[in-house]
Amino acid sequence: MKKLFYASVLGFILFEIANIYFIMPMPGSQQMNSIDLAYQLYSWRWFIRGLFLAGMLVGFRKTWLTYRYFTIFALVVVAGIAYLANFNMAADAMFLPTTHLTMVPATAN
Repeated sequence: MKKLFYASVLGFILFEIANIYFIMPMPGSQQMNSIDLAYQLYSWRWFIRGLFLAGMLVGFRKTWLTYRYFTIFALVVVAGIAYLANFNMAADAMFLPTTHLTMVPATAN
């Protein structure tokens, strides 16, 4: 059961990173034809997240009884990456229009 917990944590982290990587202009992601994969990942995101969360819940008790601090650390890392991927690194959050524009001469730039 501990292996299921750790595999689910790793899978959840990789899924959230892949969800951002295939959409955003990052090194290597623009050379591959990944828009169809990105669309499928986005379309099935709640189902995939549910599978990984179910795996974490199934293996949580056994892992918690053996490695309390590492279990807490793993859950905090998963929550942090999920937050960053869905709120800070999402395209609609990164590419907001400018709110304040100041024109200066090129020498002052």
